Amino acid sequence: MTNTELQILLQLPNLLGVISLYIVGRKKRYGWLIAIASEIAWAVWAYLSHNPGVYPWCAVWAVVQVRNWWLWRHDDKA
Repeated sequence: MTNTELQILLQLPNLLGVISLYIVGRKKRYGWLIAIASEIAWAVWAYLSHNPGVYPWCAVWAVVQVRNWWLWRHDDKA
């Protein structure tokens, strides 16, 4: 993959991240699922760009997002 293609591909996880923040801010639980999709997109980008140092951060952020989604799910039932 060329550097230009990687730079274009980099916009997908960023876009998903911004969209997820907007949706979560509107109190929609599915925003967390989009945030998790963003982390998957980051992992794909890390793989394609040969940046394995990004993997641990993808995992950390995914755990935080799953936790937050779980807490919101619990709050909705209260």
